Amino acid sequence: MADLVGIDRSGEVIRLMFGQASLSAEKVRSVVIVSLSPDAVRNLLKSLENFLPSFREFFHAKRVEAGQPPCVQGGATPTVALVANLISITFSGREAELDFFHLGA
Repeated sequence: MADLVGIDRSGEVIRLMFGQASLSAEKVRSVVIVSLSPDAVRNLLKSLENFLPSFREFFHAKRVEAGQPPCVQGGATPTVALVANLISITFSGREAELDFFHLGA
């Protein structure tokens, strides 16, 4: 479960960061970083063409707004980094799931 989500780009690599907040809201307890190539992101966005309208409708109806991504300075402990080239996304109501896979060439 992620309490915090951020997106970062370093060169051609896009990184998705998922964090768990500590009991003190100012700190991050742990972080998972998923690195994606531009092709993986492009394929994800193309696959979302039918998904995005209902997703946006839900956000609009529930008045959910994006916040500012957290600033993770000095790294959180523990931090796990992985690479993915395929993402599966599902949601129902206020619950969502992202599954990350790294398939061989």
